[in-house]
Amino acid sequence: MSLNFPTAFWKGSNNPSDDGEVSIDWNLKLYYSEQELDENGQSTTPYLGTENVKEAIQNSDGFFSAIAGAFPYTVGGRDYYDNYDANLTADGNNSFFGWFLNGYDQNDLSDFHRANPWILDNNGKELNLFFESDQATVEKLGRNQIYGTKFYEEIFNNFIQSGYAEGSFTLTSVSDLSITVSGLGEKNQTDFEKMHLAVDDVHICKGESPGGDVVNPWDMNQVKLFNSDGDQTPTQYADRVGGTYVDQDNRRFGYTTAGGQATFTPDNTLVAGEHTIKIYFNTNDGLYNSGAFYGFKFNFS
Repeated sequence: MSLNFPTAFWKGSNNPSDDGEVSIDWNLKLYYSEQELDENGQSTTPYLGTENVKEAIQNSDGFFSAIAGAFPYTVGGRDYYDNYDANLTADGNNSFFGWFLNGYDQNDLSDFHRANPWILDNNGKELNLFFESDQATVEKLGRNQIYGTKFYEEIFNNFIQSGYAEGSFTLTSVSDLSITVSGLGEKNQTDFEKMHLAVDDVHICKGESPGGDVVNPWDMNQVKLFNSDGDQTPTQYADRVGGTYVDQDNRRFGYTTAGGQATFTPDNTLVAGEHTIKIYFNTNDGLYNSGAFYGFKFNFS
Protein backbone atom coordinates (compact mmCIF):
# COMPACT_ATOMS: atom_id res chain seq x y z
CA MET A 1 0.00 0.00 0.00
CA SER A 2 1.38 3.40 -0.87
CA LEU A 3 0.13 6.77 0.29
CA ASN A 4 0.92 9.49 -2.22
CA PHE A 5 1.25 13.09 -1.14
CA PRO A 6 0.63 16.25 -3.13
CA THR A 7 3.05 19.05 -3.67
CA ALA A 8 0.22 21.57 -3.31
CA PHE A 9 -3.49 21.61 -2.54
CA TRP A 10 -4.24 25.01 -4.08
CA LYS A 11 -7.27 25.20 -6.34
CA GLY A 12 -9.15 28.15 -7.78
CA SER A 13 -6.84 30.72 -6.19
CA ASN A 14 -7.13 34.27 -7.50
CA ASN A 15 -4.08 35.63 -5.69
CA PRO A 16 -2.38 38.57 -7.40
CA SER A 17 1.15 38.01 -8.59
CA ASP A 18 3.86 39.48 -6.43
CA ASP A 19 6.74 41.53 -7.75
CA GLY A 20 9.08 38.55 -7.92
CA GLU A 21 11.85 40.36 -6.06
CA VAL A 22 11.17 39.43 -2.44
CA SER A 23 12.35 36.08 -1.14
CA ILE A 24 11.64 34.59 2.29
CA ASP A 25 14.27 32.58 4.14
CA TRP A 26 12.77 30.01 6.52
CA ASN A 27 14.01 28.38 9.71
CA LEU A 28 11.86 25.25 10.03
CA LYS A 29 11.54 23.21 13.24
CA LEU A 30 9.76 20.06 14.39
CA TYR A 31 9.31 19.27 18.06
CA TYR A 32 10.16 16.09 19.96
CA SER A 33 10.47 15.13 23.60
CA GLU A 34 12.41 12.51 25.48
CA GLN A 35 10.93 10.75 28.47
CA GLU A 36 12.18 8.46 31.19
CA LEU A 37 9.57 5.75 31.80
CA ASP A 38 9.01 3.40 34.71
CA GLU A 39 8.37 -0.36 34.43
CA ASN A 40 4.69 0.35 33.68
CA GLY A 41 5.46 2.67 30.79
CA GLN A 42 4.45 5.77 32.74
CA SER A 43 6.45 8.95 32.54
CA THR A 44 8.69 9.71 35.50
CA THR A 45 9.03 13.31 34.29
CA PRO A 46 5.44 14.44 33.67
CA TYR A 47 6.41 18.09 33.21
CA LEU A 48 9.33 18.54 30.91
CA GLY A 49 12.04 21.15 31.17
CA THR A 50 13.96 22.72 28.33
CA GLU A 51 16.63 20.01 28.44
CA ASN A 52 14.08 17.27 27.69
CA VAL A 53 12.63 18.63 24.47
CA LYS A 54 14.24 18.12 21.08
CA GLU A 55 13.74 19.50 17.63
CA ALA A 56 14.77 18.15 14.28
CA ILE A 57 16.96 20.55 12.30
CA GLN A 58 16.57 20.66 8.54
CA ASN A 59 19.89 19.85 6.87
CA SER A 60 21.21 21.02 3.51
CA ASP A 61 19.37 18.18 1.73
CA GLY A 62 16.05 19.34 3.14
CA PHE A 63 15.69 16.46 5.60
CA PHE A 64 15.56 16.39 9.40
CA SER A 65 18.25 13.88 10.29
CA ALA A 66 20.04 15.80 13.03
CA ILE A 67 18.38 16.48 16.38
CA ALA A 68 19.44 19.30 18.70
CA GLY A 69 18.12 20.92 21.87
CA ALA A 70 15.07 23.17 21.68
CA PHE A 71 12.41 24.62 23.94
CA PRO A 72 9.07 23.07 24.92
CA TYR A 73 5.85 24.18 23.34
CA THR A 74 2.72 24.54 25.45
CA VAL A 75 -0.82 24.79 24.10
CA GLY A 76 -3.69 25.85 26.32
CA GLY A 77 -1.64 25.42 29.47
CA ARG A 78 -0.92 21.75 28.70
CA ASP A 79 2.57 20.43 28.06
CA TYR A 80 3.04 17.92 25.25
CA TYR A 81 5.69 15.25 25.02
CA ASP A 82 7.08 12.53 22.79
CA ASN A 83 8.66 9.13 23.13
CA TYR A 84 9.63 6.83 20.30
CA ASP A 85 7.86 3.91 22.02
CA ALA A 86 4.92 3.21 19.68
CA ASN A 87 2.82 1.74 22.49
CA LEU A 88 2.41 5.11 24.15
CA THR A 89 -0.51 7.29 23.16
CA ALA A 90 -0.91 11.04 22.94
CA ASP A 91 -3.20 11.68 25.87
CA GLY A 92 -3.14 12.48 29.59
CA ASN A 93 0.21 12.54 31.37
CA ASN A 94 1.75 10.47 28.60
CA SER A 95 1.24 12.97 25.81
CA PHE A 96 4.23 13.28 23.54
CA PHE A 97 5.56 15.40 20.70
CA GLY A 98 6.71 13.27 17.78
CA TRP A 99 7.24 12.94 14.04
CA PHE A 100 8.04 9.65 12.30
CA LEU A 101 9.42 11.30 9.13
CA ASN A 102 11.19 8.56 7.17
CA GLY A 103 11.32 6.25 10.19
CA TYR A 104 14.53 7.41 11.89
CA ASP A 105 16.96 4.48 11.50
CA GLN A 106 14.61 1.58 12.10
CA ASN A 107 11.94 1.82 9.38
CA ASP A 108 11.54 3.05 5.84
CA LEU A 109 8.26 4.96 5.99
CA SER A 110 8.52 6.69 2.62
CA ASP A 111 5.25 5.10 1.49
CA PHE A 112 3.37 6.54 4.46
CA HIS A 113 4.95 9.87 5.43
CA ARG A 114 6.92 12.58 3.75
CA ALA A 115 10.54 12.42 4.87
CA ASN A 116 10.25 16.20 4.97
CA PRO A 117 6.77 17.46 5.97
CA TRP A 118 7.62 20.98 4.79
CA ILE A 119 7.28 22.07 1.17
CA LEU A 120 8.78 25.38 0.04
CA ASP A 121 8.38 26.97 -3.37
CA ASN A 122 8.62 30.29 -5.20
CA ASN A 123 11.63 31.66 -3.29
CA GLY A 124 9.98 30.80 0.01
CA LYS A 125 6.79 32.67 -0.80
CA GLU A 126 4.81 29.41 -0.77
CA LEU A 127 4.92 27.17 2.29
CA ASN A 128 3.10 23.94 3.15
CA LEU A 129 3.19 21.72 6.23
CA PHE A 130 1.71 18.22 5.90
CA PHE A 131 0.88 16.31 9.05
CA GLU A 132 1.60 12.59 9.19
CA SER A 133 -0.94 9.77 8.96
CA ASP A 134 -2.18 8.58 12.34
CA GLN A 135 -3.05 5.28 14.00
CA ALA A 136 -6.61 6.24 14.97
CA THR A 137 -7.60 6.75 11.32
CA VAL A 138 -6.19 3.35 10.39
CA GLU A 139 -8.13 1.74 13.24
CA LYS A 140 -11.40 3.50 12.39
CA LEU A 141 -11.13 2.26 8.82
CA GLY A 142 -10.35 -1.28 9.99
CA ARG A 143 -7.12 -1.33 8.05
CA ASN A 144 -4.70 -2.01 10.89
CA GLN A 145 -4.30 -5.66 9.98
CA ILE A 146 -3.16 -5.30 6.37
CA TYR A 147 0.45 -4.34 6.95
CA GLY A 148 1.83 -7.80 7.71
CA THR A 149 4.94 -7.99 9.83
CA LYS A 150 5.38 -4.23 9.79
CA PHE A 151 2.94 -3.59 12.60
CA TYR A 152 0.87 -0.51 11.98
CA GLU A 153 1.89 1.11 15.27
CA GLU A 154 5.41 1.36 13.90
CA ILE A 155 4.16 3.04 10.75
CA PHE A 156 1.45 5.51 11.76
CA ASN A 157 1.99 8.44 14.09
CA ASN A 158 -0.06 8.57 17.31
CA PHE A 159 1.82 11.53 18.81
CA ILE A 160 1.18 15.26 18.86
CA GLN A 161 2.74 16.79 15.75
CA SER A 162 4.04 20.27 16.39
CA GLY A 163 6.13 22.56 14.23
CA TYR A 164 7.39 26.11 13.97
CA ALA A 165 8.37 28.12 10.91
CA GLU A 166 10.16 31.45 11.15
CA GLY A 167 10.63 33.36 7.91
CA SER A 168 12.74 36.45 7.36
CA PHE A 169 12.71 38.83 4.44
CA THR A 170 14.07 42.27 3.55
CA LEU A 171 12.16 44.99 1.73
CA THR A 172 13.97 47.68 -0.25
CA SER A 173 10.89 49.89 -0.23
CA VAL A 174 7.48 50.04 1.45
CA SER A 175 5.22 47.16 0.48
CA ASP A 176 1.85 45.62 1.19
CA LEU A 177 1.78 41.95 2.17
CA SER A 178 -1.17 39.62 1.64
CA ILE A 179 -1.20 36.04 2.93
CA THR A 180 -3.57 33.46 1.49
CA VAL A 181 -4.17 30.48 3.76
CA SER A 182 -5.83 27.13 3.19
CA GLY A 183 -5.81 23.68 4.74
CA LEU A 184 -7.57 20.53 5.91
CA GLY A 185 -8.32 19.39 9.46
CA GLU A 186 -10.27 16.67 11.23
CA LYS A 187 -14.06 16.52 11.11
CA ASN A 188 -14.29 15.09 14.62
CA GLN A 189 -13.86 18.25 16.69
CA THR A 190 -12.62 21.81 16.49
CA ASP A 191 -9.59 23.06 18.45
CA PHE A 192 -7.20 20.64 16.76
CA GLU A 193 -4.75 21.01 13.84
CA LYS A 194 -4.13 24.52 15.11
CA MET A 195 -2.15 27.27 13.42
CA HIS A 196 -1.13 30.76 14.56
CA LEU A 197 0.61 33.26 12.26
CA ALA A 198 2.22 36.58 13.17
CA VAL A 199 4.12 39.20 11.16
CA ASP A 200 6.70 41.24 13.08
CA ASP A 201 5.22 39.71 16.24
CA VAL A 202 1.76 41.09 15.45
CA HIS A 203 -0.98 38.43 15.34
CA ILE A 204 -2.47 38.11 11.85
CA CYS A 205 -4.57 34.93 11.74
CA LYS A 206 -5.33 31.57 13.31
CA GLY A 207 -6.67 28.27 12.04
CA GLU A 208 -8.18 25.11 13.51
CA SER A 209 -9.91 21.90 12.52
CA PRO A 210 -13.54 22.28 11.38
CA GLY A 211 -15.19 19.49 13.42
CA GLY A 212 -18.87 18.81 12.81
CA ASP A 213 -18.89 15.11 11.89
CA VAL A 214 -18.47 12.57 14.70
CA VAL A 215 -19.79 9.80 12.43
CA ASN A 216 -16.69 10.05 10.22
CA PRO A 217 -14.25 11.64 12.68
CA TRP A 218 -11.16 10.62 10.70
CA ASP A 219 -12.29 12.43 7.53
CA MET A 220 -11.01 15.88 6.59
CA ASN A 221 -12.66 19.18 5.74
CA GLN A 222 -11.32 22.66 5.14
CA VAL A 223 -9.91 24.32 8.24
CA LYS A 224 -11.67 27.21 9.96
CA LEU A 225 -9.71 30.45 9.71
CA PHE A 226 -9.91 33.53 11.93
CA ASN A 227 -8.60 37.07 11.49
CA SER A 228 -6.74 39.16 14.09
CA ASP A 229 -10.04 40.18 15.69
CA GLY A 230 -11.05 36.55 16.13
CA ASP A 231 -13.74 36.70 13.44
CA GLN A 232 -14.11 33.60 11.28
CA THR A 233 -13.24 34.25 7.66
CA PRO A 234 -14.63 33.35 5.27
CA THR A 235 -17.82 33.90 7.28
CA GLN A 236 -19.73 31.32 5.24
CA TYR A 237 -17.90 28.03 5.77
CA ALA A 238 -17.09 26.16 2.55
CA ASP A 239 -16.93 22.37 2.43
CA ARG A 240 -14.06 20.77 0.57
CA VAL A 241 -14.38 19.06 -2.80
CA GLY A 242 -12.82 15.86 -4.12
CA GLY A 243 -15.06 12.88 -3.39
CA THR A 244 -17.09 11.54 -0.50
CA TYR A 245 -14.02 11.04 1.70
CA VAL A 246 -10.41 12.10 1.59
CA ASP A 247 -8.75 9.24 -0.28
CA GLN A 248 -6.33 7.59 2.16
CA ASP A 249 -4.30 6.05 -0.66
CA ASN A 250 -3.95 9.00 -3.01
CA ARG A 251 -4.33 12.58 -1.83
CA ARG A 252 -3.47 14.39 -5.04
CA PHE A 253 -7.00 15.70 -5.46
CA GLY A 254 -7.68 19.43 -5.18
CA TYR A 255 -9.60 19.26 -1.92
CA THR A 256 -9.46 22.93 -1.01
CA THR A 257 -11.51 25.56 -2.81
CA ALA A 258 -11.32 29.31 -3.30
CA GLY A 259 -14.35 29.56 -1.01
CA GLY A 260 -12.44 27.90 1.81
CA GLN A 261 -9.34 30.04 1.47
CA ALA A 262 -8.85 33.36 3.22
CA THR A 263 -6.46 36.22 2.54
CA PHE A 264 -5.07 38.21 5.46
CA THR A 265 -3.10 41.44 5.47
CA PRO A 266 -1.21 43.28 8.22
CA ASP A 267 -2.97 46.47 9.27
CA ASN A 268 -0.03 48.62 8.26
CA THR A 269 2.09 48.84 5.12
CA LEU A 270 5.47 47.25 5.73
CA VAL A 271 8.37 49.69 5.70
CA ALA A 272 11.72 49.08 4.05
CA GLY A 273 13.99 46.86 6.09
CA GLU A 274 13.96 43.43 7.74
CA HIS A 275 10.76 41.62 8.75
CA THR A 276 9.79 38.26 10.25
CA ILE A 277 6.92 35.80 9.87
CA LYS A 278 6.27 33.31 12.66
CA ILE A 279 3.93 30.36 12.28
CA TYR A 280 3.12 27.80 14.98
CA PHE A 281 1.50 24.43 14.21
CA ASN A 282 0.09 21.90 16.64
CA THR A 283 -2.27 18.95 16.16
CA ASN A 284 -3.11 19.15 19.90
CA ASP A 285 -3.55 15.37 20.00
CA GLY A 286 -2.49 12.24 18.13
CA LEU A 287 -5.84 11.47 16.48
CA TYR A 288 -7.24 11.98 12.98
CA ASN A 289 -4.36 13.75 11.27
CA SER A 290 -4.27 11.73 8.03
CA GLY A 291 -4.49 14.21 5.18
CA ALA A 292 -4.34 17.32 7.37
CA PHE A 293 -2.19 20.22 6.15
CA TYR A 294 -1.76 23.98 5.99
CA GLY A 295 -0.71 25.99 2.97
CA PHE A 296 0.36 29.63 2.64
CA LYS A 297 1.04 32.04 -0.21
CA PHE A 298 2.80 35.32 0.55
CA ASN A 299 2.29 38.12 -1.96
CA PHE A 300 4.06 41.50 -1.97
CA SER A 301 2.83 44.54 -3.89
